[in-house]
Amino acid sequence: MAIENLVKMGFLNRLEPATENSAVRSTALMFVIDSSFLLPFKVLLYTIAKNSSGTKLPIIVLTQDEAVLKDEIVKAVADEIRFIGEKEIEQFKVISSRRIPDRYKLDWIPKYTFLKWSMFDDYGVKQVLFIDADILCLNSFEDLLASDAPGDIFGGPRFMEHLILREDKKPHSEGKIFRNLRNMAKGRFDEQHNRLNSGVLLLRERMLNPKFRKELLEFASSREYVNEQSYLTAFFSQSEEYHLSLIASRYNFGAGSLSQLSILPELKILKDIVFLHFPGPRKPWLTEASPTSRFSHVLWHRVCQEAATRTRLLGAEKVDFSSLAADFREADM
Repeated sequence: MAIENLVKMGFLNRLEPATENSAVRSTALMFVIDSSFLLPFKVLLYTIAKNSSGTKLPIIVLTQDEAVLKDEIVKAVADEIRFIGEKEIEQFKVISSRRIPDRYKLDWIPKYTFLKWSMFDDYGVKQVLFIDADILCLNSFEDLLASDAPGDIFGGPRFMEHLILREDKKPHSEGKIFRNLRNMAKGRFDEQHNRLNSGVLLLRERMLNPKFRKELLEFASSREYVNEQSYLTAFFSQSEEYHLSLIASRYNFGAGSLSQLSILPELKILKDIVFLHFPGPRKPWLTEASPTSRFSHVLWHRVCQEAATRTRLLGAEKVDFSSLAADFREADM
């Protein structure tokens, strides 16, 4: 069905003509969500549509939440909604939860994000672009889809503390932080940035196979890590058969890293970012925006407000915009 179907069904008014790229393989967009992520998922769809990127691609939604199956936007946009039932969830019980922080542990799976491993299956396409729902799309991602770089799975590195903090745990100068983050965005990162962040993943055909998931689960059954991306990092670091390629952080840029920058340097970084990621517990839709909020959080609220007023995407959601300060000026992105 694709994002363009939202126009046909009246949820979006129009789309800018999508960029056609004959070099792009048979590709699907994929999302793993439950009902608590329906709002940010719809805001993400809006930002993808605004950038006219991937709007013709089929969409696959994975969920264990029956409420997602009934959502009108999900049904309008998804070519496939795959329900992860008890039988499928049973496979994740081989993973230890001992090192997972208590606030993330669930009684049916060690941590919700392990559900992402359901992406390793046959979906009838040559590659899949997986995107977490706690993300904004700020620029086109067609160049990522068309890349012919060798590898089986592509993703950005986890941001390390030394980008922001000195050895004494005090922040670097703003200029140094800006240069560090700009280098990350451009893919110029040091060898310490060797851990995968799984918020955005491009999976090639060899990854789209239940055989790979079985191998990964066998690997995980004898180890203990704090989250699913740590298992992936460890697996690929030891594998001679599969190759992980770490890509420029412009394709998965952590919003929290911008907190030490003033507005102008932050805007200079953001103008080149493709996917702005809000990992961790401090989600922008769970907190009010105020004049003292991080600009990246204000930006999310502004985009959400725009989606609510200009489209029918959020029609079923109760979104409170009263927390937005009247003097916020829309940034020229």
